[in-house]
Amino acid sequence: MKKRYLCMAAIIFLMNTLTGCALKNENMEAIYKEFLDNGDVGSLQWSWVLEPGQYEDIRFVNDNMVAVQNGSDKWGVWDLEKEILVTSCKYNNIPNDAARYYSEGYAAVQKDGKWGFVDEAGQCVIPCQYDEVGDFSEGLAAVKDADHNGKGEQWAYIDTKGEIQIDFYPYEATEGRRVLAGEFHDGMAFVSKGLYCIMDTKGEMIFSGDSRFFISVTEYNKEYDAIPGYVYIDDRMTVRKYGLMGLHGEERLEPVFDYVYGMRGPYVIVEQNIGGEPGIGVIKLQK
Repeated sequence: MKKRYLCMAAIIFLMNTLTGCALKNENMEAIYKEFLDNGDVGSLQWSWVLEPGQYEDIRFVNDNMVAVQNGSDKWGVWDLEKEILVTSCKYNNIPNDAARYYSEGYAAVQKDGKWGFVDEAGQCVIPCQYDEVGDFSEGLAAVKDADHNGKGEQWAYIDTKGEIQIDFYPYEATEGRRVLAGEFHDGMAFVSKGLYCIMDTKGEMIFSGDSRFFISVTEYNKEYDAIPGYVYIDDRMTVRKYGLMGLHGEERLEPVFDYVYGMRGPYVIVEQNIGGEPGIGVIKLQK
């Protein structure tokens, strides 16, 4: 490939030398276009699927599809194998993260300020009618109505047919927590009801905060039945110590650390003050 480029450069230079003038722009463009149209430079053969200039922006959403943005800032989905536009360019937004664009075969899309879902064929299966949506997990997705029945912001969980499986509820958070209607894993999701709680796929509470432990990191390690959490060690509830709690709020690891960042398998990243200086380390749990 390098030799082809060098030969091309040499020919152009020779033509300039013989004529005593630079090639006109249109001639240069014609040569370059012919060079590209050959599609046989190097050892790999190639051909255009979407030529430059057709769309303003293009993003991968999976191995066979790309999201495309037209000149009106509207987004659609192009099937690279079938070489067709499977979803017309009518959506205002798509998630930036290609890895989360499709979840369990459904992708969130936005139109006129509202969110809905398309399937892997690019067809709209749940109309754009929600103010915010989460990803599908275990067949359910959280959806937000900014003013549900005139009662303010509420979240519900819908199935892949768009039917409500867990009714709208005004999830809220206190003490710097974020409002949370989380994704389901192993039949449970973290939600905020003032404090962080844990809910099953029927909307029933597995853990409702009735423990001396407070959830600090919304992740559950099923192998060790452990969730990062903290307790207050003073009567005024100003000093915290961190450890691990079980699914129902029972103590799993004594709260002696200054912070617990998270878990992967038997390993836990913790912060501990040593000699008056904060330090971060890793501990290994043993069953």
